[in-house]
Amino acid sequence: MAAAIVNFDRDDGRLKLAWDDGSESAHHFIWLRDNCGCSACGDKVSTSGERFLRLTDVPADIAPAEVAVGADGGLCITWNHGGHTSRYDPAWL
Repeated sequence: MAAAIVNFDRDDGRLKLAWDDGSESAHHFIWLRDNCGCSACGDKVSTSGERFLRLTDVPADIAPAEVAVGADGGLCITWNHGGHTSRYDPAWL
């Protein structure tokens, strides 16, 4: 079973995550936004790998407007540009 997110904090363009196994990780906002795997952005894990969102479409000042850990343990981020919401599985992070 994957570790669970127990806390998060924004720091210098990154989202820092604290995990229940005592480890920490940090993920740049631009990287997170670019790696959204929803159907509107394109599925990076499918065999086609077709992307609709391009890295050049992500504003340099992208940042989370809201961050939450869902009931299923997934990380949910609503972005300050366009109000798009991305969900990330903790096992993927």
